Amino acid sequence: MESPKTLNDYFLVVDDHFRKTFRDDCSLFLALKTFQVSQGVRAAADEEKAAKEKSESQIRNSFVLFSPRMIFKKDGTALGKVKISFGLDVPHVCDVEQKIMVDTEGAATGVLLVRNLVEGLLVKGRAQVNAIAPASQDVTGITLHYQPSDFYGSIGYQRNGLGSSNLLVDCGATFVNVLLGGGFERQQISFLEHEDGREQFDVMYAGVGFTGVNWSLGAKMTRTSDSWTSARLALLQRLSDSTAMACSYNFDMGESKAHATIGFMQGIRLRLPTFLIPKRGVSLPGDGSLNPDTLVPLVLACKGSSDGIFSTTVRGFFNQSLRWGLVARRNLLTENSPFQFGFTLSVEADS
Repeated sequence: MESPKTLNDYFLVVDDHFRKTFRDDCSLFLALKTFQVSQGVRAAADEEKAAKEKSESQIRNSFVLFSPRMIFKKDGTALGKVKISFGLDVPHVCDVEQKIMVDTEGAATGVLLVRNLVEGLLVKGRAQVNAIAPASQDVTGITLHYQPSDFYGSIGYQRNGLGSSNLLVDCGATFVNVLLGGGFERQQISFLEHEDGREQFDVMYAGVGFTGVNWSLGAKMTRTSDSWTSARLALLQRLSDSTAMACSYNFDMGESKAHATIGFMQGIRLRLPTFLIPKRGVSLPGDGSLNPDTLVPLVLACKGSSDGIFSTTVRGFFNQSLRWGLVARRNLLTENSPFQFGFTLSVEADS
């Protein structure tokens, strides 16, 4: 299990687990992802040595990623997105990646990433223009993130079309398996967006993260202006290669409300019926184990939250390129609450 590198990563990994596994806001999710790599071949001696070490025998010089997706939401709306990424590895200089994203809500976004210009430095520039929404949705920003080893620090600034701006400073350090981090954000709202004139908000947060062999735990508190507003915990644990659990807890101090979510995931393998097994998969290997062609990998997951929403999903793979998932959810605190279903389908191809 890879250790989170920053304080916010402890919470992002749990949020992404719940979001990508259950897709709570979607009735139908369709996606296509193609990844093409241009490679340069090393010398034969280097290839041989790399093969023995089970490392890559080729250098990735550039890549292209194309990913369109269509999302049908539970509220009856639909959202289409197209993402194109270009990457270029300049040996002994830096790695450059450019992303272009457009969606049906009128937003066009461009992102430029420059990595390792200085070892451990990431420079990110972002610009978004929305042809439909007001100028407040036109955003430009730049972020510098530096992480040489056990210390990280970042500073970011963004501004929208009406003059409102955000300044974010984030830093932290790791001691063995404990990470201490914190950050400060200053939000300035322009008079064009605020009727009473210019307004300023200061947000500060601090927290700690713990990492074990197969688990991670993060905790942080957030202070807005002159009072503490929220506290949050996030836990992710891999009980085995095919079993995992995640938990998220958020307490709103202003409203004295708590929201907790806990989920489990289990991977299983089902054997295909005999009449569905192709002839090349009938025979058993020498050790008597099942041929991989006769096994169907599935993932079963469930999630429950303190607001009464219970979700369960079954996900599978077909032909190593087609990923599908069926989701069912219901509010257990509401009598006669109907079941809601969702379906996800994605096709991935690498070349």
